[in-house]
Amino acid sequence: MAEQCGGVEIRHAERVLRLLEADGPRLHGLLVRLTLRGDVAEDLLQDLTVRLAESDGFGRAEYPYAYARRTAVNLAMDWRRRNVSRHKRESVNARPEGLDGHPLIELEQAELIDRMLDELEHLKERDRDLIVMRFMDAMPFEDIGQAIGKTGNQARGLCHHAVRRLRERMQDVLGEEGDKVLNGIGGPS
Repeated sequence: MAEQCGGVEIRHAERVLRLLEADGPRLHGLLVRLTLRGDVAEDLLQDLTVRLAESDGFGRAEYPYAYARRTAVNLAMDWRRRNVSRHKRESVNARPEGLDGHPLIELEQAELIDRMLDELEHLKERDRDLIVMRFMDAMPFEDIGQAIGKTGNQARGLCHHAVRRLRERMQDVLGEEGDKVLNGIGGPS
């Protein structure tokens, strides 16, 4: 039986609570890295919680974190699409939040990170998910492989191809600057 909260049917509250207890900080960190804004990440985490609680797909998911991660990425990309012009004006000189100790901290300019995130939106969903899992969620290839039903070596190859496609988009959009950004996350071409 589903509970009611403010007129919204909550079908999977217990499962969402277990997920948030185990992986809430990890999901929040991912949202910060995708939006470059802590305040937005908090709002999106609340939206994510509601969506998951209402979702029968989440209730049936074999890997709840993988389902939640994909939903979080979609929420962040939707936010970036809605706020692209305003967000770009606000973040041109801003230092990204939440990147301490993360490989992306080596990237020198926040604007290039922002552009890379914008280009992620234009990749196929699988490529975007692979890049997010590997470079933003810092998942090992074996875990990525398990999440997508492949071996670790197959996941490594798929990640390599996804980075190459992102590199091509960045090269088209930003020239040498785009390649400099991608050398920071995917190694030299």
